[in-house]
Amino acid sequence: MKVSIIVPAYNNATTLEKCITSLSVQTYSNIEIIIINDGSTDNTSAVIDQLAQNDERIQVITQENGGLSAARNTGIKAATGDILMFVDGDDYVDPDYCRLAVENMTTYESDICIMGYLREEGAAIEKHLLTHPVGLMAKDEVMVKTSDLDMGNFVGCKAFRAHLFEHVQFLEGKNYEDIRIFYQLVELAAKISYCPVTTYHYVQHPNSIVTTLSKRNIRDSLEAAAVQYEYFARNYPQAAQAAHEYLLVVAVRYCLYMEHDDLYDQAQRYLRELPIPAGLKKKYCWPMILFKRLPFTWGLVRWAAQRLQPAK
Repeated sequence: MKVSIIVPAYNNATTLEKCITSLSVQTYSNIEIIIINDGSTDNTSAVIDQLAQNDERIQVITQENGGLSAARNTGIKAATGDILMFVDGDDYVDPDYCRLAVENMTTYESDICIMGYLREEGAAIEKHLLTHPVGLMAKDEVMVKTSDLDMGNFVGCKAFRAHLFEHVQFLEGKNYEDIRIFYQLVELAAKISYCPVTTYHYVQHPNSIVTTLSKRNIRDSLEAAAVQYEYFARNYPQAAQAAHEYLLVVAVRYCLYMEHDDLYDQAQRYLRELPIPAGLKKKYCWPMILFKRLPFTWGLVRWAAQRLQPAK
C-alpha cells in the first residue's frame, strides 16, 4: 500500500528540514511526501527546493496563503496513496511512523489507525498514550476518547484510508479544523484500530494557533467545540459528557472577551445548563462559579478582562 504524507508549510523555514528529513528516512519506503507551501513569506521556499532535490518522492505544491485547512485539502486532492497521513511542518516523526501504521491497518483491516504521540515544549516532553491494547476500538469508545489528551481529535499521529476523504474535507477559513472533521471521519470508518506507540513528535510553540489568544481563535474554537458537542449529544451521549469540559472552557473565554451575538447567547446557555466538571482547573472553575452564582461579580470580571487582556 502506498502512503501519502501531507505536510502543510507556512513560514516553517527553521523547522521544515527536521520534519521532512524524518519522513525521508521512513523504514516504509512506498510513500510520497506532499509539501504544500501555503504562501510562505520567509525562506521556506528555498528550504523546500533544497529538500526536494534530495528525495524524488517529494512533491511540492505552491499556493497563495489559504490557511492550514486549505493546504491540507490541496494535499488530499494531489495524493495518490491508499493511506493518508498528516504531519505539520513544525513537527517530526520517528523512522517507523509509517510502517507501524500500515502494518496495524493491514492486520486489523481498519480504515483509521490511531497512535500515541509525544508533546514537546522546549525541553519538556509529555508522553500521551491510551491504556488500550493493540487492536480494534469500538466507534463509541473512540468518540469518547476524542476528549482525552492521550488520543485527541487532531489528525496528526493517525492514519486514514484515502476513501474517507471522498465524503468530507477540512473546513477552510477556520482554525481548530481537526475538531470539526475527526469525528466525521470516525463515523465513516468501518473499523478503527489502535497502535500503542509514540512515533509522532508534536512540537508546541509559543505562537501556535492553540496558544494564541485572538478573537478569531476564540470564535473558531467555540464554533468547532459546539458543532462536535451537539453531534455527540444527538448520537453519542457518553462522548458528549466527556466533551463538555472543553466546551465550557471555550464558552467562558467567549463570554469574557467577545461581543454579544448569537454565539455569545449559545455560550451563555452552555454555561447555565451544563454542570461544572469535577477536577476542572481552578483558573477555569472560578469564572464558571461566578457566572452561575454571582452575575454582578462576573460582569466586573468580564469588564476587566476585556481591558487588561483584550483579544485581537
